[in-house]
Amino acid sequence: MSIMDDEIGDFCVLQQLPSIVIHKILGFLRQVELQVLLEAFPQLEDVCADEFRTIDRQFKKKKYMKWNRCASEDDPLGMSERQKHCMVYFEPQRAIYSFGGESLSGASTPFEDMDRDQATYVPNASFNDLWKLDLVSMQWSRVSSQGKPMPKCKASFVAWKDELVLYGGFRPVPFLSSMRSMTTNCSEVHAYNPETNKWRQIPTVEGPSLAGHTAVVSGDLMIVYGGWGRQTILSSLSTIYVLNLVDGKWSSVVLHANPIVQPYEVAKTMLGPEEPYFPLMHASMSHMILIRDGLLLITGEMTSTDYGSAVLVEFNPLDLQGSNWRWKRIDATGRWWSPRMVPSEDGTLYPNGGCSLPNYKFHAVVAIRSEKTLRLVSMGRTRGNYHIMKTSHTEMYDACQKRCNAFLRFAKEHIDKGFIARKEGEIDESETDTVIELDGTRCVLRNCYLTQAEVKRATALQNGQRKQKELCSISLESSPDSKYPTASLDDVDLWELKTHLSSMIVQFHAKNYSVRSGGGDLPLFRLPMRNRSLRRFSLYVADIDFEPSEEDLFEKLDRIKWVSQPVQYRAAPETTDYALVGVGNEVVMHGGRVVFNETLKMMGHTYLLTQTGWAPPVTGLSCSSSSLFSFQSTSDSES
Repeated sequence: MSIMDDEIGDFCVLQQLPSIVIHKILGFLRQVELQVLLEAFPQLEDVCADEFRTIDRQFKKKKYMKWNRCASEDDPLGMSERQKHCMVYFEPQRAIYSFGGESLSGASTPFEDMDRDQATYVPNASFNDLWKLDLVSMQWSRVSSQGKPMPKCKASFVAWKDELVLYGGFRPVPFLSSMRSMTTNCSEVHAYNPETNKWRQIPTVEGPSLAGHTAVVSGDLMIVYGGWGRQTILSSLSTIYVLNLVDGKWSSVVLHANPIVQPYEVAKTMLGPEEPYFPLMHASMSHMILIRDGLLLITGEMTSTDYGSAVLVEFNPLDLQGSNWRWKRIDATGRWWSPRMVPSEDGTLYPNGGCSLPNYKFHAVVAIRSEKTLRLVSMGRTRGNYHIMKTSHTEMYDACQKRCNAFLRFAKEHIDKGFIARKEGEIDESETDTVIELDGTRCVLRNCYLTQAEVKRATALQNGQRKQKELCSISLESSPDSKYPTASLDDVDLWELKTHLSSMIVQFHAKNYSVRSGGGDLPLFRLPMRNRSLRRFSLYVADIDFEPSEEDLFEKLDRIKWVSQPVQYRAAPETTDYALVGVGNEVVMHGGRVVFNETLKMMGHTYLLTQTGWAPPVTGLSCSSSSLFSFQSTSDSES
């Protein structure tokens, strides 16, 4: 019997169940999983349509989001650490694509503080690789595409029809790559077709060269705002660029010709009663959201002397003449509370002691939506806890750490005894596998030990090469049956545990098999500190409610009110230069540099944020389950 026959048989069994049971089963599926199910079995169209309506109806009620940590497979050819990359959701494939970015390595000393003749500056590497995240399995895979663009970072990536459009970004020049004034900004536009797996360059006329900008697509128009160009000035931050993706022609719209370069609190005393104030949005830390065709929202971080504003922009997609564009300032409260810098009487800027300084680092904003609600999602610190260095949920992280350390100590003793027993002939050398079980965690090590013939081959290798490490495979499973009840291990915990076990086995091989003293260089642990040392993100959301046919939303919308959510156990550590994408009713975060210290430069994992109707509990929470993610290492399932 074929696999297809098995699937058809399972489907027939499903059809025989009562409808209430079918709805109950489908209620456990994510929206993207329902879409895949419907494509595979069109016969379920009616019941799936009911579930889609339920998801849309419950969108407003599910105000909280739960963090799900996703660990990559142990693949030496996997995605390298990166920051400042760009990602986009491609709906036909239910997948997210990621392009480019920048490595985390580089000099920590500014060029001005270095002797040029003695400088040992190592520039950050830029990438031009393309990766695909399957949103059902939550697995990354590399896409070997043809005709790919040059390496770059801080570019924009948007979906247009059946293609993905990549625009702008910068390429660091050798030796001075950390100095953005010494980088090469890009103006080229490329389009990638996932069906043909080919890139093509879109010929354009007199386009701007921007990096760190934000872009959206409305019809055949790519609308661009912000970013750093070759001559970026504050007055240019009231300009929007529009590219017609069909004919490749650029145009620009100046929303406000002479904006006052003063904070809103100062500027409103200088303006006439009918004179508008254009907010001082930050060039590379503001974001543009398409509320619907013809209506844009510009929000995010502002310049260091301003705060508390957003810009609403209305336009006619069929007529892009500047006279048809109009805008207004609206309040944005609850996310950024006060300016980072305040002027003195002589005009000198000083740090504002009452400002939550760290939040400006976490400026990314994305949108998820239902039929009648658009929800903005952003990361940051809560106002009352921005100064706290230690993470919350300390006991839970400690319990998890103790459980892993106890298992590693037990595994070390177990593996060492195995080597001794084989040397003394108590165990046949042909038994190269071993199983380690402790406190609900089970580990299977295949080819952990070598036969004498394999030892001779291994010790004969030159330059410290060790094929025995490649031969060993590690399989881990975890159950909730532990004396540490709050320390359920998720995929990332098991991934870290496998990393430590892998390094331990290499050290044992170096000790027992290698003829080279010391056994050569050993791999470094990816996470050399305790999880409790990392501050965790809080989540901010802001809802915009509207009717699909509502025509006067521009007049009605006058405020964006951000609301913070409690810091969760296993939330992402504070990270900069990460990529954030909204997908239906979910959010995906990936990469970036974890905020800990300059030498660590650790990349964050991939995180999936899913909706929930209640605040996730502060105890007993495991943010991923084997039913949600398909990994080699399985973890315990929790609600």
